[in-house]
Amino acid sequence: MELSEDEKALLYLIVKAGRPVSPSDYFHGIHPPTFAPSVEGPERDAWVEKQIGLYGAYLGLDQKGLVEVAVPADGRIPDLVVPTDAGRALIG
Repeated sequence: MELSEDEKALLYLIVKAGRPVSPSDYFHGIHPPTFAPSVEGPERDAWVEKQIGLYGAYLGLDQKGLVEVAVPADGRIPDLVVPTDAGRALIG
């Protein structure tokens, strides 16, 4: 199964967590901001695109059956996910 670099990074962190986690908790670690918070412009725009791409990576992992929701969102917390057996097997 082919995964994007973002999907690989996100799946690895979800597997490594060993507990239900919110995928978005890892987004800044995968693509950290490289600019001051007050900066506007192309650098920030590129980073925002990467953050949005990580949501796509999460959806891709779900669609491929590599993660599943363990604790549904309740208005206070987002969905918490765990890897499926297939997701764990892919990471090793």
